[in-house]
Amino acid sequence: MIGLGVVMTLGTILFIVTSTGNLLGNQSSLQIEGGDPVFNLGQAEERASDIAERGPQFLPDPSGGDRDLWVNHVGDDEASGWYAFGARPLSAPRTCVAEWQTEGAQFVDTCDGTVYPATGEGLPQFPVTVTTEGEVSIRLDTIAGSDATVTDNTATSG
Repeated sequence: MIGLGVVMTLGTILFIVTSTGNLLGNQSSLQIEGGDPVFNLGQAEERASDIAERGPQFLPDPSGGDRDLWVNHVGDDEASGWYAFGARPLSAPRTCVAEWQTEGAQFVDTCDGTVYPATGEGLPQFPVTVTTEGEVSIRLDTIAGSDATVTDNTATSG
């Protein structure tokens, strides 16, 4: 009887999580349909507010691979200041990730202690755009230069 209760409880939790979404908002926003290399994060205003309240958003690789990402928003203008970057250097194993440290507003590598700024400079960067409709999109098939961000709806890379 105890085993059945545990299974039912876990099933209920799974149902609630998949029905209501996760901390990032709508669960469906984490799916890439048909191999689309552009990941839609959602409305810039909502995401910027979430990040301001909870800190940068960690995304297990939205394409199902092993390129986990951090998304951060820096500044007061939700149309600019977006950064999407790898959760670890390209050569590091997946167990080594840059974790957000609220105190100090920086990322710290769990394996070697390397410190990265809130913009993820020094980690693989992915181009981010904010559409005219206010949607934040991340280009997953491109690793841009370390200063790649998008402001005013056009990508720049270093």
